[in-house]
Amino acid sequence: MLTYWVVWGVFSTTERLSDRLFSWFPIYYFLKFIFLAWCLVPGSQGSKIVHNYLLMPIFREHHQRIDTFMKDTHSNAARTMDKMFFRALSKDFGTFKLKTKRKQKPKKGVDSRTL
Repeated sequence: MLTYWVVWGVFSTTERLSDRLFSWFPIYYFLKFIFLAWCLVPGSQGSKIVHNYLLMPIFREHHQRIDTFMKDTHSNAARTMDKMFFRALSKDFGTFKLKTKRKQKPKKGVDSRTL
């Protein structure tokens, strides 16, 4: 069952990238349904066939590039989240400091120098 979700994830990602190309095809959605049903039905072992004969050779050939991409993406995401967190934290504390250090403005019509 896990291979079905791997196949579905790759299919979904590929479909999202090429949706405009294939969506005009008259029976595209019917073929998509048939393919996903074939992958899901345990008796057909469709997802196992697609996984073993289509996806695994691609993964094996490009596993080094995929791993490097995933590591870079993880470190970039972590760095970005740290920057966003500390920026938000410093803005909150900056706002707090501004609120506590504000001086009261004199009321309109009354000149504080003349009192």
